[in-house]
Amino acid sequence: MFAPRRCGVRYDPPMLILEYVIVSTGKLRRRSMPLKDFKKDANVEELAERLKKSNHAMYLERVSQRQIEQLLERLRSHVAQQGAPAEREQAQGNSGSSKSNSPSPVEGHHSDTELDLNKLSDSELERQKARMDVLFEANRKKPEDKGFVYDLEVDFTSKKEEKMESGWDNEDDDDDDEF
Repeated sequence: MFAPRRCGVRYDPPMLILEYVIVSTGKLRRRSMPLKDFKKDANVEELAERLKKSNHAMYLERVSQRQIEQLLERLRSHVAQQGAPAEREQAQGNSGSSKSNSPSPVEGHHSDTELDLNKLSDSELERQKARMDVLFEANRKKPEDKGFVYDLEVDFTSKKEEKMESGWDNEDDDDDDEF
């Protein structure tokens, strides 16, 4: 027997996600239910009924039809606003070709310093991480490289800048007498 805890949607790729507890063991699990070919004009009532009758039925039997419909409606409005993943690929001209493995920066962001990773979608965040990994590997010094120094310490403050005192790490304060 399963006891549902939370139910939600993932926008890209579209899917319904159910977090549930297996009553006999008390283990928390997550079930992802892909919504293939989800379109902005999808009939959410019909789709909710099909989900409740599909191979996910035993997991969704204690989730109300209304809640599933509301989540699918939220997904549908997002897809209508952003476009379905397949529609976005066609608009970008990638429908017939395979995606390139080289990461590309997020559109509208030109500098890493102005990019807020907390505001990115999961797919955009993965692209940014892949781009950072490529940059890291390109700049990484390996032991076989010329000029490699093990455990190199670098002072990033310039001589013009003064060190900022924080107060919490002063060695003069020996307040550890209690220990």
